[in-house]
Amino acid sequence: MSDLGFLDTLVTKYRDIFEKAVANNYVVCIPTEPSLGLQPITKRLVTDHILKPSPYIENLFQTLSGKNLLIKSDEIEAHTGYTHKFTLKIIREENAHDEKGRVYKQITVNAPLDDNPKKFAYIPPDPIFKFYTSDQYIGYLTNAVEGAEAASMFAKAFTQHFNTSYIIFKEFAKDCYAKVKTGLKDLKALVLTIEQFQSVHTSPKWMEYLCEMVESNILKRIYPKLFGHMKEFHEDKETELWNDCSKLIEQLPPENFGFDPELKDCQFKESFSLVKQLNDLETPWEKLQVITRVASTIDKECKHHLSSIKSQKADSWETSADQYFPLLTYFICLHKPKNLLANLAYIQEFTISTNSSGEKTYHLINFQAAVQSIKKMVEDVSKPQVVKIPSPPPPEYTRMKTYGKARTDLEAQNIEEDYGVFGPPRRRI
Repeated sequence: MSDLGFLDTLVTKYRDIFEKAVANNYVVCIPTEPSLGLQPITKRLVTDHILKPSPYIENLFQTLSGKNLLIKSDEIEAHTGYTHKFTLKIIREENAHDEKGRVYKQITVNAPLDDNPKKFAYIPPDPIFKFYTSDQYIGYLTNAVEGAEAASMFAKAFTQHFNTSYIIFKEFAKDCYAKVKTGLKDLKALVLTIEQFQSVHTSPKWMEYLCEMVESNILKRIYPKLFGHMKEFHEDKETELWNDCSKLIEQLPPENFGFDPELKDCQFKESFSLVKQLNDLETPWEKLQVITRVASTIDKECKHHLSSIKSQKADSWETSADQYFPLLTYFICLHKPKNLLANLAYIQEFTISTNSSGEKTYHLINFQAAVQSIKKMVEDVSKPQVVKIPSPPPPEYTRMKTYGKARTDLEAQNIEEDYGVFGPPRRRI
């Protein structure tokens, strides 16, 4: 059977699937002849090879059979929906034409995209995969990683001891938090001794997934007690912050925050619903994903609002850092997200990811800087002078979606001195 045999079968026997692919600009994958062997070309196999792009995640594609793949450079990597993970080579990528002259995307791969572990062409899978809930990471370490018994037992023993032995008072918080961070560090060291994870050092992406797995196995199990204390610890500061927000909303018109005046009536309800999810998530990496998504929802709501009053401006709208930071500050003042300070402190205190720069750090710093900006604006509004418009974070982060590797001035100033877990230096612990 030739490569064209697969395509001919698709075009003739499964014409409805082919028409759907061409009409919707889906990608048609063609496995090579040797990789197919005597395997029959069934409808299920065909639907495994028609890929539609995700509208939400770049380079993510879903097969018509419901599985997800990542296309990166010259490789296709199994993502979710597959029992047997794999990475395949893209041999050829081209624009093809059907008999009517219509153009569609066609790529040739060195093995079928089915869930068969005995592929003709097989590349070992990544040592660790991205999961999207802490429960999945816990189950993965416990049930799917060979040689992980010691690490799994350590995580269970540590969290059980913590929950039964620690009563957290404010005066002992520093020692208690240090104990948790030591537990995270020790579990990470244990996990890195497992043979399967020996190569994670070669990829920042893999190391980030491993850190997410470690956070999940420790912090999810002690979250009610640990975060309950952090909420209590920040209660007074948050009350003070929300009073400041109310004062700004009452005394300053929205446009004085420094963003486009035509956005003054935008309520950012979708963004508020998103931020409320912070209180339902139990690990720093899950909370940080929400923080990161807020920028895109604010941008989306701005465009939607502008389209209702000035469609031409909405078409060309792009939320720059100079617009986003004042909008974020206004959003916080408008909605006063519950437990915001505790959530920001929890992320900063217990995240163990070694990737200290990039998109996620950029958005976390924006939230932290917005809280600082609110305090400064309240000080200014009490003075007989014009209130200063909030400025975005330092120069390394002046463009949206551009993330410098350098540590920012704001980080160097150590934000937690003003509103971190342990408060100002003058506070007695």
